[in-house]
Amino acid sequence: MLWTRHYIFTRFLRETSLHHESLRDKFCNCQAPDMALSCTKLEFVLLLTVCIYGAKVVLVFMYVGELSPKGGALDGQVYRPDAAISRLNLERMRRHEDTGNEVVKSQNGEKFKREETVITDKAQKQNGGSKSKADSDGGKSSPDTKIEKDQAGILPGSAVAVPIQPPSNAEDSRGINGAFFDEVLASSFDHSNEKCQDVFMVALINSQPNDQDFRMAVRETWADTAMSHQLGVLTMFVLGSPSDDSLKSSVFQENERHDDILMGNFRENIKNSTLKLLLGLNWVTSRCSSAKFVFAGDDHMFVIYERLVRDLRALKSEESIPTWRGRISPGSRPVRDRKSRYYVSEKQYPGKRYPDFCTSEAGFVLSIDAAKNIFSFSWDEPVIPLPDVFTGVLAKKAGIRITDDESFTFGNLAKNVCEVSKVATTRGLQSVDHLTAIWKNATDPKFRRNCPEPDLNLVLGSHTNNLPYVERTLQLRLDHPGACYDSNGHKEDIFLLVLISTLPRHFELRRAIRETWGEQSQILGENLRLLFVMGHTQTDIDLIQKQVKQEDDEFGDIIQADFAESFHNLTLKVVMGLKWVTENCRHATYMYKGDDDMFVNFKNIISYLRENRVQGSALTRFFLGSVLYRSVRVTRSNSKYYVPDILYSGRYFPPYCSGGGYVISSDVIPEMYHKSLETAFIPIDDAYQGILASKIGLKPTAHKGFKNWGAKTDGCSLRDVMVVHGFKSPDALQAVWKNYTMPAEDCSDDVM
Repeated sequence: MLWTRHYIFTRFLRETSLHHESLRDKFCNCQAPDMALSCTKLEFVLLLTVCIYGAKVVLVFMYVGELSPKGGALDGQVYRPDAAISRLNLERMRRHEDTGNEVVKSQNGEKFKREETVITDKAQKQNGGSKSKADSDGGKSSPDTKIEKDQAGILPGSAVAVPIQPPSNAEDSRGINGAFFDEVLASSFDHSNEKCQDVFMVALINSQPNDQDFRMAVRETWADTAMSHQLGVLTMFVLGSPSDDSLKSSVFQENERHDDILMGNFRENIKNSTLKLLLGLNWVTSRCSSAKFVFAGDDHMFVIYERLVRDLRALKSEESIPTWRGRISPGSRPVRDRKSRYYVSEKQYPGKRYPDFCTSEAGFVLSIDAAKNIFSFSWDEPVIPLPDVFTGVLAKKAGIRITDDESFTFGNLAKNVCEVSKVATTRGLQSVDHLTAIWKNATDPKFRRNCPEPDLNLVLGSHTNNLPYVERTLQLRLDHPGACYDSNGHKEDIFLLVLISTLPRHFELRRAIRETWGEQSQILGENLRLLFVMGHTQTDIDLIQKQVKQEDDEFGDIIQADFAESFHNLTLKVVMGLKWVTENCRHATYMYKGDDDMFVNFKNIISYLRENRVQGSALTRFFLGSVLYRSVRVTRSNSKYYVPDILYSGRYFPPYCSGGGYVISSDVIPEMYHKSLETAFIPIDDAYQGILASKIGLKPTAHKGFKNWGAKTDGCSLRDVMVVHGFKSPDALQAVWKNYTMPAEDCSDDVM
């Protein structure tokens, strides 16, 4: 505390000087000629005494300064404002390029005292023996000098200006940031180890000291303590230190009440955002390492812990450790403009492009092993004042896998609560009242059940096990497990597997299909395989079944299960098809599923699929057809379309393709089948297919060529469609096929 020492020493000299003058006046009459010599001798003795005592005071202050404890928060202790600054740290601060970041050294809201730093002997030698302007002025600075220091990061009331990172040549076995991190990454508050018991995920929420209303709103909404405890989530707010003493005192009182704040020994500043993240990771990895995941977000987000935790618990072990999940932002070029808030110097990052990273705008999750690796690597890397970019640099060095997860959103979904309920994070909160209103609706089951794309975990019946029922009911009477293999048992290259839902008594329709659009086994050089799927008839069982068996003996293309045909059992046919493909033909590229009263233009379907494959789309996870959006559930019990609340309680079904005809890439069929074993059956088969698709994150693609409600059947119109519905008789199907294969008129490009 140089200015304090200077003040005391000056006051000592002044008082001693006054005392000297009073003694001289009392004992000496220097105006008398005979006393002049005595007065002169007495003045010399007094002046010598003053000089000796002054020198002793200086030596004492220098000795105390040399032996005082080093500054910084060591071993988790809070950095104290009266602690002296170590010579090593002072040298690091002097040598390092100033980045405009500040450090506050505080203790329990004490009032700060401004201190001017001095350059140690070693630092003077390294700087060519020169002194700073402040030292040459005796510790005083001009107004212009003060403004320059404040702009550079020396805070009014702070001990020193600590840059965002120490110099690269700092001597520390732990890395270039060792002593620096000791000083700034220790929280001002201690927290019990019991906080981390049975914690699955620690949420580090970036906040500013003056955002107390938002923190309170977060505690009362999506980070509610009781709910979070059930989910295994611990929420901690991460702050920098405020410059205002009253605000600091308020933060201390807030932590006394809630015990959920981490506050570092650095000034709250946007350029110190990386330090806030590192502060949180330091606390989690050292105090809460038994947690599985770390979430990083901020208090202006809306976060759905339930969705986030559910998704993380569903991860396979190889997907979770170590991993970094969020919305991936492609690595961009560093901004070298010093005026930009995104400025990064070449010393901080010399590369031409950043590595890919998960953006902080959407929040992200680190597995605990990834968090430990990130924090460990941070000790020896120049700190970049962009937390997500810095994490990306460290993740690349640590070999951590980055996963793009669309449940993390950086867009503004907060205006639509139904959209918010489908994601894990979103932005767009305008005020505390806005946050509270969204939370009220988002947690109201009645409100959420009316959403156009409802949360299936809310609207579906309780978890069920359909496997015993499926194994019993879907035993096959007629089967062709080798339909997708050659005579030697080798897989055939099948581009499109065609499954047509039919009734046992529809002999003539099946014959017409075999003679028209189902006749060819190869189109445009791609192989097709057509099979009919059915249950058994409820009337004339023996007679119809005998005829079905004779038909299958002739054509070898019928798959028949042991359940009675009915409208409500149509969903069983969906599951039956998924099961059969999963077990016998999953190597096919696509599956077409349709009804026997459709006209199908396979040439157009195959052309469309091939064109998309060339462009790199429709290769996997593809669902194509006539999409129904906001299809309303029928709640009238006297309707054959009635779906009771116990099975599905949402107002709308998820988007789905009409069951008349649609195409699915075969890679998702096993997933859909396994989901059907735990999803209660509803009597609307195509809506059920949409539920399964939604469960695996498969979104249907609409195409206007799927005419599932009828269309023109002239030859020109049929050339532009994929499917057309409405042919209940073999003659009607034969007639439309004739129109398609032999159009009577020329077709112009504008016909549709």
